Amino acid sequence: MDLTSSSYMASLSPTPSSLIHSSASLPAAFSSPQNSTTLFGISSFLKLVSSRYEVYKLQKKVSRLRFETMNDRMEQLRNNELKLRTTLFEDHFQQDASELVQIRDLQNSTIVFDREAMNHFAVDFAAAQREAYEVSR
Repeated sequence: MDLTSSSYMASLSPTPSSLIHSSASLPAAFSSPQNSTTLFGISSFLKLVSSRYEVYKLQKKVSRLRFETMNDRMEQLRNNELKLRTTLFEDHFQQDASELVQIRDLQNSTIVFDREAMNHFAVDFAAAQREAYEVSR
């Protein structure tokens, strides 16, 4: 680099006063875009926060609805289980009742059969007794 060059010399020279006054107006010129950028950033951040809050509320609502749906489903399952148990109990009770009726009918027929058999036996025994008595005489 050439130390005698005009660009190097110009960079070493003090800043003219006209340039200082014009650079003083630069922050005012840049403040407007800087403020709009800041406002845009803040508004974007607020929109992001509000949208995240909406998502959070929707997640809570979905989880609450899922829980309510699960409770409803559990209630349906309990009702179905109760109906099944009632039906099974009724079926079992009816089966027991029909078995009791069959047992009673069987006992009645056995008793009738036993009475007839006893009557036959008694008649045959009496006849055999008479024959034995007549033969022994």
